[in-house]
Amino acid sequence: MKPYAAMVLLQFGYASTSVAAAATLKQGMNHFVLVVYRNAVAVAVLAPFAFCFERYIFRMEKLNLRKRHSQAKVAGAAETVAGAILMIVYKGPVVNFLWSVYVGIVCSGVSYYVQGMVMKMRGPSVCNRFQPSLHDHASFMGHIILSEEITLGR
Repeated sequence: MKPYAAMVLLQFGYASTSVAAAATLKQGMNHFVLVVYRNAVAVAVLAPFAFCFERYIFRMEKLNLRKRHSQAKVAGAAETVAGAILMIVYKGPVVNFLWSVYVGIVCSGVSYYVQGMVMKMRGPSVCNRFQPSLHDHASFMGHIILSEEITLGR
């Protein structure tokens, strides 16, 4: 896929996550819970890839559980996942979980890959050039999907 086409599709993905988040929040989900869901899903989707590719294939990081800094890494990761699970169990409507899954996969999982690929091919400035179009896409999709009014000014 060409880098520019990938960035346009990514902007539509971001816009759809904005619409999904707005719909979820309007149904009564707490915004903190939405963020926790999104990050928990992102961890669940990305962790296996990071673990397999970075740790085993590329040998970028080694854990030595006898050393304090390795123990801190493991403890920090476990605490983060436990906190996310606690927030999900404690306060989170099941109905809105599907939206959160979508937001987590698209915003965190797919976007990291696409932006990394585009930066490698064309440089980091290409990703920044597409950010202003996000608001246009989100407004248009919010108007179509959620029947939101588009106004100029007040």
